[in-house]
Amino acid sequence: MYTAAPPVRRSTGRRGLRGDINSAARRTQAGFMYIGLLVIVALMGIASAALGTLWSVSAKRDKELELLFVGHQYRLAIARYRAAGGGGTAFPLDLRDLVDDERGAVVRHHLRKLYDDPVTGHNDWELIREQLACNSHEARQLRSRR
Repeated sequence: MYTAAPPVRRSTGRRGLRGDINSAARRTQAGFMYIGLLVIVALMGIASAALGTLWSVSAKRDKELELLFVGHQYRLAIARYRAAGGGGTAFPLDLRDLVDDERGAVVRHHLRKLYDDPVTGHNDWELIREQLACNSHEARQLRSRR
């Protein structure tokens, strides 16, 4: 029986000290692929940093909007408290007086609850008492202790 000899493999490129030309091309190609991968990772890092900054600004804006809402609720509650007092000049001695106003025969609720400060996350409001120079009425403001 006649069998054919296996084909002889011949190098298609010139041989140098470190191998043929094809293996050198593969090494160069792998180097470019590594640099490309590094560039992609760097771009992903930059995009993540930009997204983190955008998220931080958005969260701060949401807290500021909530702070405006809470301030408006306290302002309305103080106005209702003064109007319920008859003369309209009485200010609450404590913020809890806005939740449970026991000055009359019926307990009134000018505020549903004492709101937390959205910036600090704590219920650390305090009344600021100032004497106005133009008249003797006492002015009160609200601020956070922190």
